Amino acid sequence: MFHMQMIRLSGILQNILKSHFLLPIQMREVFVPSMRNLTDDQILCIGERGGMVGMNSYHNFVSQNESDKNLEMLLNHLEYVAEKIGLDKVGFGLDFAEYYTPEGEEVSGLSGLHDVTELGNVEKALKKRGYSQNEIEMVTYKNFIDFFGRVRNFK
Repeated sequence: MFHMQMIRLSGILQNILKSHFLLPIQMREVFVPSMRNLTDDQILCIGERGGMVGMNSYHNFVSQNESDKNLEMLLNHLEYVAEKIGLDKVGFGLDFAEYYTPEGEEVSGLSGLHDVTELGNVEKALKKRGYSQNEIEMVTYKNFIDFFGRVRNFK
């Protein structure tokens, strides 16, 4: 569902979905204009319905500037969305398959989070930013467990 055009997504968010909604791999559109990234209105709508937004680690969705295609910018996206809808409604929808890379462009990955072997860098970077162990666990896995528990028990 997260691959649909944003005009359709906005209509669905506002007119159809009344509760729990997961957008597993989206970023903030103001940082990187892309049909896959979200506007503030879409972020707020997801939050109001008890939804979740997962941060995508694909380097071209994180930034268009080479110097900002890094873990720190990914965390800037996370913090921006969390400020809008709450830390309990964000997590990581990491995408290490650089299959989005246009033909002829070098597959570079996200600096500091190239692949699964660098997942420990996420916790280190969050600690450096002052996150508690509980907050780190929230955004790395607990929020998704809680979300799916709410959806499972939704009547």
